[in-house]
Amino acid sequence: MNKQYKIASKLYFASAAIGSVNALLSYEIYTLNDWIMSFMSVLLVVGIGILVSKGYEWVKYVLLLLILISLDGFQFILQDLKEYPVNGILSLLLSLLQIIAIVILFIKKPFTSNNEQFE
Repeated sequence: MNKQYKIASKLYFASAAIGSVNALLSYEIYTLNDWIMSFMSVLLVVGIGILVSKGYEWVKYVLLLLILISLDGFQFILQDLKEYPVNGILSLLLSLLQIIAIVILFIKKPFTSNNEQFE
């Protein structure tokens, strides 16, 4: 498997772990719907991590689309930074990990030496 996909999948799994911690730290402010959405979000991120770890190339395009769709959600992260700083920092961190993972998936793998081109 491509090393880039391994790194990206680990970043997604780390993001899921951070999302779980973030949810657990939010027990006082979450409603039942918030818990359900949080649980489903963590499951989605784990599922994405599994797909990436399997090396499916199409998943990077789906992820790019999901990130573009969710860009307006960053306003809520900024709001969390003001009202609940720990949760806001964790949300920002998991978002950054996911963005870094997508960038890694789109980086073309360079040749390590001229000899490998002809093997």
